Amino acid sequence: MHYISDRLSDFEFHDAQFTACNIAENRFTAQVKFLNIRSNARQNPFDNDMEIEDAQIVLDGFNVISYEHGRAWKTDENGEMYTKEPQLILQEELALQEFKEQLNAGITIFDFDKYDETAWFIDAMANDPFFTLVFTFDSVSILWDSYKK
Repeated sequence: MHYISDRLSDFEFHDAQFTACNIAENRFTAQVKFLNIRSNARQNPFDNDMEIEDAQIVLDGFNVISYEHGRAWKTDENGEMYTKEPQLILQEELALQEFKEQLNAGITIFDFDKYDETAWFIDAMANDPFFTLVFTFDSVSILWDSYKK
């Protein structure tokens, strides 16, 4: 690949699609479409944010902490949000298995950010209309060859 970055902060993942995903030996890999690189990123030669044609993301030392199924929320007459659905959070191995099932369909990322000092999260959809995955990793590489015209 022509370009490589190890800085997630250089990218906007909103509406990015992960396909051809694989998790093996604590390594997560995926092909990424609709990924944007910020204008101030060192590898972006343009003056504005740019969409990358096709990218690959690699997370080494990948470890799933939890998987939370989305719930339907409603707004009451006072404008307060509420849900009557139970909160379902899967941990570790069960969370990993559920995430792998979602990956088979390909996932669309809504948010990819820090969860706390040591963990990250994604909000996404696939077969599950909304889910949150919390995970850790040791290193990240994002690789790509060209920008979308």
